[in-house]
Amino acid sequence: MRILDADAAGIDDPTGIVRAHMRALGEVGIGDPDIAAIVLSVRYQILEDPAISSRLAVGIRAGVSAGCFRTHDLGAALDLVGGVALAILRTSQRDPAAVTAGWIESLTDQVLVALGHR
Repeated sequence: MRILDADAAGIDDPTGIVRAHMRALGEVGIGDPDIAAIVLSVRYQILEDPAISSRLAVGIRAGVSAGCFRTHDLGAALDLVGGVALAILRTSQRDPAAVTAGWIESLTDQVLVALGHR
């Protein structure tokens, strides 16, 4: 949770918050494979933790309020973000060299499009 907070600190733009969160999750996969393995073992249950889901929801809610995201179901949006985060962590376990800043940015761009980024 501190990772999500630290990476999004001082960012006001909703897309920037989502980008920061995705980068932070990618850094977990690269920097701490043991933590990544733990997260992968619980999969979507991690999103049931209110401290985590509320932090991930901040950028999505801000984007909806600002009119830059068009999603009507916060739960589904969190599932989407969680699914991509799990994909990043799984890839970091399978093929750490594939988890580059550019790859994470590409996935994040796809998340933003799925959230209806305008």
